[in-house]
Amino acid sequence: MIVEIEGYETETLVSGKKCSAGQLRWQMKKVIEHTEDHRNFTSLFCLLFGYDRIIYSDEISADFVIDIDTYRVYKPVY
Repeated sequence: MIVEIEGYETETLVSGKKCSAGQLRWQMKKVIEHTEDHRNFTSLFCLLFGYDRIIYSDEISADFVIDIDTYRVYKPVY
């Protein structure tokens, strides 16, 4: 599963085990509990939940987007 992490000065793709939007919301909240600095979000997210960063490309379609500015998880429409 590919997840895009999007925020101010952040646009990253990560790859990991398939999960639901609800599970991603829970994971996002756990990371936010541990850090208020959005610059560390992706690194901590990958460390805690076993995701791997992948090279960002507009040609890769994400299964979900985590918006760390608005704290939303959604399925993108392409």
